[in-house]
Amino acid sequence: IRGLGTYSDATSLLYGVDGMFYSNIDFLNPNDIKSMNVLKDASSSAIYGVRAANGVIIIETKSGGKNRKPTIEYNGYTGIQR
Repeated sequence: IRGLGTYSDATSLLYGVDGMFYSNIDFLNPNDIKSMNVLKDASSSAIYGVRAANGVIIIETKSGGKNRKPTIEYNGYTGIQR
């Protein structure tokens, strides 16, 4: 979004997905994206600190939302070998 900065990880953008920040969003399915905002100027990305030197992309997914109870999922396996 912007040119290279002086921060050591300056070649990557900062992605905010449902309130969590990532430097890579390969895990995200494009069909799950509800909205996407691009913060290009320094004043709008200033609250994110030096990690936002090259810009910030804020993504809200269809399953993400506010004021929701957390959900915990567990997938385990046990076995016996003789």
